[in-house]
Amino acid sequence: MNLLESMIPSLSDEEKKSFVLYLRQKNKRADTKNIALFRLLEKRKKDLSTELYTNGNGPAYHSLRKRLFENLIDFIAQQNFSRDKSEEMDIQKLILAANYLFEQKQYQVGVKTLDKAEKKAEKLELFSVLNDIYNLQIQFSHFYSDTPLKIITQKFRVNQKRVLNEQRLNMGYAILREELKKLQFEGKVVDLQQLIENTIEQLQISLKEVLTFKSLYQIMFITNEYAAISKEYHSIESFLRKSYDYIIEKESLTGKHLYYHIYILYFMANVFFRNRKFAESMEYTEKMEEQMQKNRYKYYNRFVPKHALLSSLNHCYSGKIDTAIQITSSVLETSYQHDMAEIFDLRLSLALYYFQKTDFRQVSGIFKGFYHTDNWYEKKVGIEWAIKKNLMELILHLELENIELCVSRMQSFKRRYLDYLKALKEKHLLNFVSVLDKTILFPSDLNPARIPDLNENEDIFTLSFYAWLKAKQNKKDPYDTVLAMVNKKPH
Repeated sequence: MNLLESMIPSLSDEEKKSFVLYLRQKNKRADTKNIALFRLLEKRKKDLSTELYTNGNGPAYHSLRKRLFENLIDFIAQQNFSRDKSEEMDIQKLILAANYLFEQKQYQVGVKTLDKAEKKAEKLELFSVLNDIYNLQIQFSHFYSDTPLKIITQKFRVNQKRVLNEQRLNMGYAILREELKKLQFEGKVVDLQQLIENTIEQLQISLKEVLTFKSLYQIMFITNEYAAISKEYHSIESFLRKSYDYIIEKESLTGKHLYYHIYILYFMANVFFRNRKFAESMEYTEKMEEQMQKNRYKYYNRFVPKHALLSSLNHCYSGKIDTAIQITSSVLETSYQHDMAEIFDLRLSLALYYFQKTDFRQVSGIFKGFYHTDNWYEKKVGIEWAIKKNLMELILHLELENIELCVSRMQSFKRRYLDYLKALKEKHLLNFVSVLDKTILFPSDLNPARIPDLNENEDIFTLSFYAWLKAKQNKKDPYDTVLAMVNKKPH
């Protein structure tokens, strides 16, 4: 899929209507085909060149595509600039006006205008803009009879620290995202926990100085990744609760920082889910959905898969598996083109739900859709996803008594992923693979001693794999077993 095809589904219905109007206003000729091309792309039609030109006319078609792409970029830029930057532009106008007034020796009005700009920039947390304001105040401080230079320079220094901390955090966030990408998609084993600690120390990042919605989002991303590696989500819950108090204090700014606010709610919901506080997690998914509907559903489609995944998982492990299936299926059945990796997460989760209901016909149907190679999934979705998918597929074939296929697939799995899991020190997953391997070879000899008593804070997904083993050993219902294990509250 090229850029044009991937961009169009990200537009809301309102934005699509506005874009068509934008094209009509730009078109100088009645026979321009850009709107027709947009409509065809929206419907995901194939052989577009022959739909638009009787003889195909490749050069004309590619030229039309290029112009439509450029128009779409211009439209998106204009929309976002007018929507998100209007208040910042007002402040910039005040700064320019103040500078002009100082040059015209209208000092008193210049001071008042600059003070007005400062109050607005402080309220909106525009620290780089505040730097410009304080520089101008220092330059003309001799006209500030009510504010000594010492006070202005003190404000300037405090603001510089905030700017510096934001820049350091941004650098640290970029470093960690790069390393995480190598871990997820390239199989490069890194000690991410140590990397996070070293990055924070080397860049002198203060995780206590939460300054903006963006920096809070970055801090929550880092702490969530830390917890994902250490499997200690309970250890970051208190920190995230305190950090979220910032949102409550800055509620008037949530509209301006909507994207980061939605992500922050997602991180909060994820931590409570991982800590098996499902009711509390669902409170945050509800808040998340409320924010997704704001600004004419601006970010609704962007966050639908993430919201659906967490919401369905919460329902599944709260004893409402049919609701979990309904939520997941409804998103997968829509025509909207969501992020591919997120859709694969939903499909694998749906397979898990049907698995827990022992509806292997439905599970088989879902797995028939996973027809790409392991290498393809590792690059497109991530190695962790590929491992989960392979383990579930092994369990499926074991349940369907495809033993020869199971043996072959298990050998392939061990060759491909065993060293990787050892390097990551995934002790419980390695043990599960070992028990599963023996169960495939000797299905009637499922020894209870092979199934360890897991820590109550164990990762919920690893716990689900062991729940299947326990159910098989005790000849109990898999879903009842997983609920009993999962709802043992962590300390």
